[in-house]
Amino acid sequence: AGQIQLTKDRYLAAIERAIAVPDGDRLFHEVVGVESRSTWPQSRADWLRSNRRLRSEIERVANRLGRLAPPAEVAEIHADWISSLRTCAARFRRLEDESPLDALIAEQEIQPCHDAQREICERFYAKDYSFG
Repeated sequence: AGQIQLTKDRYLAAIERAIAVPDGDRLFHEVVGVESRSTWPQSRADWLRSNRRLRSEIERVANRLGRLAPPAEVAEIHADWISSLRTCAARFRRLEDESPLDALIAEQEIQPCHDAQREICERFYAKDYSFG
């Protein structure tokens, strides 16, 4: 509230900065293990460390996005994106509590996050907003 709405170009630039996560892909693969067993951590402690770092990065991205004032034409998508990221962070937190160290369990728990992010990207693209 009280923020000046960003123009499309400034919003897209701000999004690029907000979603920049060093080693984000590597962290994701360490947690979910979708690439190959060679990217899967060797111990429960390694897995928990990667999962916590990834969850923390997701929370940081959601918080960064929450500070932006998107153009009106994508404000609803933006709000849904933040909500989706927070839901995903909660899923990662649940995995920490369960610490499955099982690629299938991790992938099944995280798949809805992946699907939600894809759907949000498609909604942005439909409005001619592309990034990442």
